[in-house]
Amino acid sequence: MNSHQVSVAAESYTATLFAWAGFDVSVQYGANQPEYDLVVVCGEKMLKVSVKGSKDGGWGLTQSHKKDKSYSEAIRLMG
Repeated sequence: MNSHQVSVAAESYTATLFAWAGFDVSVQYGANQPEYDLVVVCGEKMLKVSVKGSKDGGWGLTQSHKKDKSYSEAIRLMG
């Protein structure tokens, strides 16, 4: 898969998960739109969601926290 295909797959998967959880989801039309990829309606709030994907399942935003930890542990450290 090329980077565009990874991005489309990641956004589609994320939208699917939100929809399965019962949220209304809107997707921006077209690649590389500014600010956000999805809008998720949560009660009275509209949340802008930016999605990042990778071929290997890694999450680059956690690298500075990862060291000898799992991605889940690194994400918790970021919180």
